[in-house]
Amino acid sequence: MRFFLLWGFVVWISASALFRFAGQYFFVLERPMLMISSYILVIPLIWILTTPIFSFKKLEEEQNVFKLQSVLHYPVCS
Repeated sequence: MRFFLLWGFVVWISASALFRFAGQYFFVLERPMLMISSYILVIPLIWILTTPIFSFKKLEEEQNVFKLQSVLHYPVCS
């Protein structure tokens, strides 16, 4: 559990630093395609960051959901 919290913190602090220091390039109204593409690319980036971690920790698909649920405190419908 501690590993996942640490990994989440590292991802969060990295994204925060990226937008803090380079945010002026992402949120330019004159270049809407850059802004739209950066938002669209976040979805596969999150998948790329999480899938190897689940494989590294040898979690099954069902365990992934419950581990994520315990970190985020969201109910999972089964």
